[in-house]
Amino acid sequence: MTSYLNMAAVAFLRKLLDYLDTEGPIDQNSSAHGELRELVAKLDAPQGPVGRGANILDIEIRAALARARQKHPRPFTCRHHAFAVLLEEVDELWDAIKKDMPVAQVRTELTHVAAMALRALEDLWPAEEGT
Repeated sequence: MTSYLNMAAVAFLRKLLDYLDTEGPIDQNSSAHGELRELVAKLDAPQGPVGRGANILDIEIRAALARARQKHPRPFTCRHHAFAVLLEEVDELWDAIKKDMPVAQVRTELTHVAAMALRALEDLWPAEEGT
């Protein structure tokens, strides 16, 4: 089932990218268009023994990151800022676990934690070219 979800997600993302390429990005200051282009390129790249493309979890995390960047476009300003945002997301995850929320809600909160961790890495400690 995951492979069908991957194929559907990839098809949707490609259509969205085609639309943005012809119509232009919605917000000229947004990095979402570039992030979408990178994600589609990643989906086309060979990856591990499973074959081509990223898994659905990669797509969910990148989508959560893109939504967060759209809602809060300013990058993290320092390690303390990143830690505070991560702590808030972990608190929301902990609340979902304590309240015995449905698995889908816990998964959503975990995705938010992962997205903010990725944002911290990208904003504050970007990878060096070639690493």
